[in-house]
Order: sequence, then C-alpha cells, then structure tokens
Amino acid sequence: VMIICYPITIIIVSLLYNIDSSLYSKFIILGNIGVLFNAVSIMIQTLNTKHASITLQANYMTLHTITFIFITILMTIAFGLNGFFWTTLFSNIIKYVILNIIGLKSKFINKKDVD
Repeated sequence: VMIICYPITIIIVSLLYNIDSSLYSKFIILGNIGVLFNAVSIMIQTLNTKHASITLQANYMTLHTITFIFITILMTIAFGLNGFFWTTLFSNIIKYVILNIIGLKSKFINKKDVD
C-alpha cells in the first residue's frame, strides 16, 4: 500500500498545491501509515461481526471517534500539522489493537460456549 500511496500522494501534493512535497514528506509518510492502520482496522471490524457484539463495537467506535476528534483538535492547536498527524497515527494504532482484543476475546468466549 505504501509503495503505491506515497508516490501518488507526492504527485497530488505537487500538482494541486504547487509546493515542494519534500518539505512535507514526513507528514505524508505519517498520514499514509495512519490510513493503512485505519484500513486494516476496518477489515478487522468487519471480521469481528462474526464473533463480537455489534453493539459493543458500535459503542467503542463512538467513544473512539469522539475522543479522537477532541484530542486531535487539542494536539493540532498545540503542535500544528505535526500534532494532527501523530494523533491520527496513534489513534488508528489504538483502534487496531482494541478491535483485535475485542475480536479475540469474543472469539474465545464464543468458543467456550460451544464446548
């Protein structure tokens, strides 16, 4: 994904904004990694629907989204673009980990019920 996204992002930034994209390459890399974790998290959430309660997942995603928006606003005000992209990356990593935990716990709970 990064092999495709990074060069395309460089081209888009250069063409649309007429700026030297090398000045923002750190942000582009952080943003692309954050998007990658988000995409994988969405796939995990889809797989979790087989084992985990949709209500549990919806509650977690609502809490995650509200917290993410609040913290992102604060970090962007405090640290600018750097704060925004780091918050996005960490938020998506946390979402990835928690959705894995929800899925694994639910799978093992359901497996014990069957046995």
